[in-house]
Amino acid sequence: MVGHLIGLATPETKVQLLRKENHCKETALHEAVRIGNNAIVLDLLTADPMLARFPEDGTSPLYLAILLKMDSIVETLLGKDNNALSCSGPNGQNVLHAAVLRGPGLTKKLLEWNARKTDKDLTAEGDEKGSTPLHLAAGLPVQLAAGLLPVHFAEALLQESVCSQVFKDNRAALYQQDDTDDGLFPIHVAASVGAVDTVAMFVKECGGSAGLRDAKGRTFLHVAVMKNEVRVVRYAGRNPSLAWIMNMRDNHGNTALHLAVEAGSLLTFSALFGRRQVHLSLTDAKGQTRDIARLKVPPRLSFELNPDCLIRHSLNMADASSGVCRRDHFRENYEDVHRHAEYETKERADDHADGGSPTLAGRYAFLMANTIAFITSSIATVGFMYSGSPMVHLVSRARYIDASIYFMQASITSLAAAFALAMYSVLAPVAPATATVIGFFFGPLVVVYSGAELMLKATYLVGAFWVRKGSCWTLLRTMAALLLSCLLFFWPLIFIFSWAAYQRKHSIPFP
Repeated sequence: MVGHLIGLATPETKVQLLRKENHCKETALHEAVRIGNNAIVLDLLTADPMLARFPEDGTSPLYLAILLKMDSIVETLLGKDNNALSCSGPNGQNVLHAAVLRGPGLTKKLLEWNARKTDKDLTAEGDEKGSTPLHLAAGLPVQLAAGLLPVHFAEALLQESVCSQVFKDNRAALYQQDDTDDGLFPIHVAASVGAVDTVAMFVKECGGSAGLRDAKGRTFLHVAVMKNEVRVVRYAGRNPSLAWIMNMRDNHGNTALHLAVEAGSLLTFSALFGRRQVHLSLTDAKGQTRDIARLKVPPRLSFELNPDCLIRHSLNMADASSGVCRRDHFRENYEDVHRHAEYETKERADDHADGGSPTLAGRYAFLMANTIAFITSSIATVGFMYSGSPMVHLVSRARYIDASIYFMQASITSLAAAFALAMYSVLAPVAPATATVIGFFFGPLVVVYSGAELMLKATYLVGAFWVRKGSCWTLLRTMAALLLSCLLFFWPLIFIFSWAAYQRKHSIPFP
């Protein structure tokens, strides 16, 4: 039908009709591409071989075909003469920008076609923001590091990835910055999205690219830390060839460690802290080193398991140097940082001999556990009440909340012990196995859960200290910290069972 309509037009008006554009600056060829009819595309191109060049500065038919993944139409258009084909797209893009986002198949076709072109190189062209096709390809994740594929299959998949194809076609594109305020290179883009396999490929093929700095003086490691991409940070730390970038500073004098401390990410900090080549005492533009960690911790109200507190303690234990600053000036700056936050804060039937008395009254351990749970939970409740009252001075509120958190932990331990003892006492005569499982397995889970955050965050830092301070120092400190934690958190258990043993030995009867 289209061929008959074209035949009705006179030679003088045929070209004009075929190249007529609608309000979207699209011709009839665009509509043929959109509906996916390759026969109509051939009819239109036969009638006007230059039709694929229009519009000259908008979305070309080839760009649209790639965007819609019309493979057969793409083949038809690529078969035309180079001078008769437009490669333009919206926002200054070209057809290769679209191809890299549509998979390795179309990318391979475009690259092979681009190699035969002599007028321009699509791999080096940037869009209106200066992003080349490699910038776009670098932001695509390559899911290889999950360990789901054998190594040789994973490497083969990486070789066929979109980013690998574009990169190998024009390695020079790796050294092209975009035109944004950040001035990113492709390796920065890959680091910002956590594409660790892409970063590794860039570093392996072009080692100098690891030191590329964006408009703000940041390497890919700085960007990975700011975006909290832990896998990229760990890769950089484990690669000996990247030791030379670990202490590089950006335009503000910040190393990657400075940014990790500022971000307060314990995982990212641990990944850097565990590398001996990372210097702990380098200063930023303000002359600050570990002082950043101190500034991040509020002067009064703080929780010792918060990442900022753990980071500060870790730097102190590793003997990191502070900045060259008078202590009184630092204290004034420290108080200024937190003054705003402080201002906002101001606004059963039984058959035993003693009928009527509780069945568990003769269980010394249970009674003591129940008593300690009541006392500590009451103290915690009162402390939380005072700490939340705006009439109480902020310093006192900080002391109340610290004490309340500690006694709350003690009450949880005592309550779990009381529950376990009660269940065992009641069920042991009739179901000893069930009593053991419920009383001494499920009961302590509450205590384990309450201390899970401490144990989890401690594991992040033990490995880092092992590398930086040595095995003996780490083992001694870890054992000492573990012993102290057990005494602080599990003293109710020691007191409960010591009291029970004392009472049984001296046989003090209940009235």
